[in-house]
Amino acid sequence: MSGALADGVTAVVAACENEAAGREGARLSEADLVAVMTAAARVYARRLEAAEMLGPPIDVGSLSTTDALNTACEIIRATNANMFDVSMWFSRRGE
Repeated sequence: MSGALADGVTAVVAACENEAAGREGARLSEADLVAVMTAAARVYARRLEAAEMLGPPIDVGSLSTTDALNTACEIIRATNANMFDVSMWFSRRGE
């Protein structure tokens, strides 16, 4: 990763971490947060399909179950998936 790209990622992560912790500082706009999450989800899905990414898309020790499920549920609602779709995709990896 280039220095400029790494610096940008570090800045975005820091802004998200600060806001999540209730600290003052830089804050992403709603549009920027949506753009970051959408792009990250696309990359993760592509790597998963290509078997380049086999681990979870999150730092498991840093994200609460509530945070994970709130996010997952909103993504499911936003994409108009239903529970049948979710169960089919959930079982794809044999877990």
